[in-house]
Amino acid sequence: MDLGLKDKNVLVTGGSRGVGLAISELFATEGVNVSICSRNPKQVDEVVTSLAAKGGKSWGRALDVADPPALKQWVTDSAAELGGIDVVVCNASAIAVGDTAETWESHFART
Repeated sequence: MDLGLKDKNVLVTGGSRGVGLAISELFATEGVNVSICSRNPKQVDEVVTSLAAKGGKSWGRALDVADPPALKQWVTDSAAELGGIDVVVCNASAIAVGDTAETWESHFART
């Protein structure tokens, strides 16, 4: 399938397993540059290597998306590594948490 995204830059939270991994792999197969984050450093390293083997740029970092400074730094560093950001896939949680910093923090404090 050609999604017309070749050479675009995509960030995927929770991109090292499950649905996030499937999303990351689909993008990489389409020639998209992919940055992932996940809490497990070993999984991040393995997936980054696997995605890079598909031909595009691949980068990632282990972090907890509930840590706003770490998340912001990953986004900033991902943009630098990939050469910009075209798409962001927020896959870290399937639970609706609202659209404010307070609701985000409240949700992750409970999980």
